[in-house]
Amino acid sequence: MSFTLDTNILIRMANQYPRDIFPSVWERLEELIDAGEACICEEVHEEVHRGTDELYEWAKTQNDFICEVGSEEIEIAAEISEDYPDWVRETQNAADPFLIAHAEVDGLTVVSDEREAGPGTIPKNQKVPNVARARSVRTVNFFGMATELGWRF
Repeated sequence: MSFTLDTNILIRMANQYPRDIFPSVWERLEELIDAGEACICEEVHEEVHRGTDELYEWAKTQNDFICEVGSEEIEIAAEISEDYPDWVRETQNAADPFLIAHAEVDGLTVVSDEREAGPGTIPKNQKVPNVARARSVRTVNFFGMATELGWRF
C-alpha cells in the first residue's frame, strides 16, 4: 500500500512531533519513503515552502519523495476544479486537486488530517476527503496510516 501526503501532515509533524523530540516518527516516515511507499506531489512541496524552509529542504533531501505532476494529473486537477468551483482560491487549497489527482493516477491513498465536510456543504467549502471519495480515491489520517502500517512509537 502506498501513500501520498497532504501538506497538513508534514506541517503537523514538524509542529507537533519535532524531530529532536520524536525521532522515531520521522525515522518511520523516512523508512516508508526509502521503500518507495510514500511521496508528495510537486504542488504539495510548493505549499510546504510557503510555511517553513526547513521542512521544504528536508523534503528535497528524500530520494524519490517529490513526484512530478504529469499531464494526466493536470487534466484530473482541472476536472476537480470544474466540479468544485471556487474550492481553490489563490493559495488556499491550491495543492488539493493535484494531491487527489496524483493519488488517482498512481493508485495511492491520500493521507490528510482534514475531516469530511457534512452533507449539503457547498462546493467551495469541501474538504479533501469529500472530493477524494467522489473520485473513488481512498483517504486516511496520519494515525490511520500509522495503524495500517503497524507503527508503534
